Amino acid sequence: MLNEFAVRQLLYVEDHDGVRGHVSYLLRESHQPLRTASSVAEARSHAAPGTSWCGIIADHHLPDGRGLTLIEELRTLHGSIPAALTTGELSRTLANDCSRLGVQYIVKPFEREELTAFLARITAVPPGQVGLEQFANQIGASPREREIMQLVLIGRRTNARVAAEVGVSPNTVKTHIRRILAKSDAPSMARLRSRLQKDGYVACEL
Repeated sequence: MLNEFAVRQLLYVEDHDGVRGHVSYLLRESHQPLRTASSVAEARSHAAPGTSWCGIIADHHLPDGRGLTLIEELRTLHGSIPAALTTGELSRTLANDCSRLGVQYIVKPFEREELTAFLARITAVPPGQVGLEQFANQIGASPREREIMQLVLIGRRTNARVAAEVGVSPNTVKTHIRRILAKSDAPSMARLRSRLQKDGYVACEL
């Protein structure tokens, strides 16, 4: 049986005081606890060994770096944490970079509804519950495969709904699922869920 995670926090990084205050209010309505930072350096100071994150939301343009670079850095330290990038920039290149890394791309200005899909992912596993991330590390799942595993195995999303939520085609979702099953040596996602429940990776009631 795996050790349970410590209390998992959501990290929100935004340098504009007004935006950070407004979005923090929206986030606190849906999730606790929340840690905020106004720079890459401050975010790094929060990410000390022993901390446990359920998700990261970072602005793209920060005073001392880029949000996407920060997300990649924190994922290196803490595993493939669900992440979202906020930006006022409509950029196909940036959107493609986010898609490649399994990072949700959110264009400013935005309201609560645009955070809903992301918050659903990070609250799918309650704080303290044994999670899926450790199993994903064991099989060497990619960031996109980890995201799909969370949505299908824990969120019980259909392939079509997963495709809509992560912004890819249903065929791409099927391809990722085939890779997950090959790495897991499982015949189906339903059988993989049952196996993970039995082994304590995913709570049986989910």
